[in-house]
Amino acid sequence: MKFILAAALAVFSTCAIAAPWILENLGRHVQETNFALDGKCSSTMIDREAGLLLTAHHCVADKDLGDMTMVKQNLYVDHENTGIFMVQAEYVAKDHLNDLALLKLSDGATAPFPMEASIATEAPIVGETIWVVGNPLGLDNTVTKGIISAKHRKMERHEYWQTDAVIAGGASGGAVYNDQGELIGVVSAGIMAQMGFNRVPMGFNFVVPLDRVQTLLSNYRSSIEVAE
Repeated sequence: MKFILAAALAVFSTCAIAAPWILENLGRHVQETNFALDGKCSSTMIDREAGLLLTAHHCVADKDLGDMTMVKQNLYVDHENTGIFMVQAEYVAKDHLNDLALLKLSDGATAPFPMEASIATEAPIVGETIWVVGNPLGLDNTVTKGIISAKHRKMERHEYWQTDAVIAGGASGGAVYNDQGELIGVVSAGIMAQMGFNRVPMGFNFVVPLDRVQTLLSNYRSSIEVAE
């Protein structure tokens, strides 16, 4: 009995260490790193010092590199809205084949919160729990939970991970996290069904995989180093 109890405590302790983000830090992490993009999409602060935001390419497909777009973050203290941070951001890098883009806060602008999303080093496996963050239908800082349902789903020229996490319009470009709070992908698309006058999510949604995010970020940072 003592062995069983000790084993159970060990498992509990391991889970608590492996996933401290879920209960203790989720709310703050989402609030500080999630941005609304141009009133129609989502983006995530991934490098506060450089002012870099990660989003989906289709959210800025009507713009050219160097163009500016508006990003916004609602400010909260103890869940009460205390204001809005709104600033222009420059479209600085793209990977249209993998539906990814980077934005950079305009010169002199600094994000109001100190937190940034960290990029994972390992991809999730099928069946692993994920957390999706965005601003669907204008509902800022929305979090939904699901699993990685499948990998290597191809649509047009893109390859995605499939998830059952709820995704609706406005969440595109938002962050997808693992249980440790590490960014593993970007929201790209969701399949909707037409029910009368309404479009209803079907639970078949798609995420740009981690390795594409890593490649875009690496290429961008390399180009900056070369330019300097």
